[in-house]
Amino acid sequence: MLNIIGKMLPLLVAIISTPKIIDYYGDSNFGLLALYWGVLGYFGICDFGVGKATNKIFSEAIQTGEQRTQKVIFNSMIVVLIIISFVVIGVCYIIIYCAVNADLKVGEISIRMINDQLNILVLIVPIIVLSNGIIAILEAKSKFGYTNLIIAPSNAIVFVAPLISLHWPDQLFGALLIIVSVKIIALVILYTIAKGTLVKEMNGPFVKLDCIKNILRIGKWVSVSNVVSPLMYFLDRYIIGVFISPIAVAYYTAPFTIISRILIIPLGFARVVFPFFARYSVTNQNKSIDAVKKLYQTNFGILLVFALIVLVFGENILSVWLNEEYAIQGTIPFKILSVGVLFNGLAYIPFNYLQANGKAKKTAIMHLIELPTYVILLFHMVSLYGIDGAAFTWSFRSFIDSILMHMMCLITIRSDAKITDHG
Repeated sequence: MLNIIGKMLPLLVAIISTPKIIDYYGDSNFGLLALYWGVLGYFGICDFGVGKATNKIFSEAIQTGEQRTQKVIFNSMIVVLIIISFVVIGVCYIIIYCAVNADLKVGEISIRMINDQLNILVLIVPIIVLSNGIIAILEAKSKFGYTNLIIAPSNAIVFVAPLISLHWPDQLFGALLIIVSVKIIALVILYTIAKGTLVKEMNGPFVKLDCIKNILRIGKWVSVSNVVSPLMYFLDRYIIGVFISPIAVAYYTAPFTIISRILIIPLGFARVVFPFFARYSVTNQNKSIDAVKKLYQTNFGILLVFALIVLVFGENILSVWLNEEYAIQGTIPFKILSVGVLFNGLAYIPFNYLQANGKAKKTAIMHLIELPTYVILLFHMVSLYGIDGAAFTWSFRSFIDSILMHMMCLITIRSDAKITDHG
């Protein structure tokens, strides 16, 4: 519940601030800002599975009473994440160089200004990567109160910063600088809390090569899903931006922003139960199976209510929340995406059950198969039907992904149940 409450603050801030941001920035600048928000979200998975792998290893260490290994796990994770951050930053700067020299449809926006904005945006990579790793450790220790107390305001600033920087010469650059500054403060606080809560149990060497290898071994398949799945989640916006315009991105992203925030509910459940699944995967599998069944029913009921509200009142919501133009342009994508979000949210619990039980390879292979099919279909549908086609493709992919995830989870549960019975 703390996780869900903690994620409600950014949602409420986004609902209140988005209409004001659109009024002040205009559709084109808001479309570019929406793309930056997507990049920030995607940076969250640039730990390449290390955070989730560490959560699993740490949770298992807690369950089996291996207290002396916790310092090694924590420090090994930090070392790996720092190295990964430098690699990602290098790749990002190469991409920026290519992007600003490409023929992008950015309207009145200066390419030089975009280059400056992207350069400051990249600086947030190590901050987000290290923060997510430390959060994984704290969540393994069930310190959800600490993480939400720090992360909720830190995430909310993403939607407040554009309003604070209104009087800057480069408003978007100012907004990104504010976001980076707040994220740095949050990282320092998280690290201090982690050291304070774990230091009494941390004895032994600083790092171990075997521990790093174990993190990378578990994280390699997790990383595939962590990269490919969010890529499919955000790709539609960038295809729209390249092949249509930033204004079209604005009409698409505004309704997507509000409906996708409903995913804080299954995400909140998933972040809590992942360490639970990981702990009991080594001691009591039946507890994990019972939790999957109960959470699925609760998750489905909540998501269905929100989907029905959008399907019935979608146009009215956009008209009141934003304006008539957004209601005209965005109602169809809004309704289609509400169905997609329903299926996307239903996949969270089985996805996390599979990864916590060492089945990350299965989810990774499934996502690798989905990606090329999704990309081809997305290009085709956007070229034919614009943002409506993008919404349909995203939702259809979410439906297929959810079905496959549930099938794999059911097979795994039956297999685990047989092993438990024989044991």
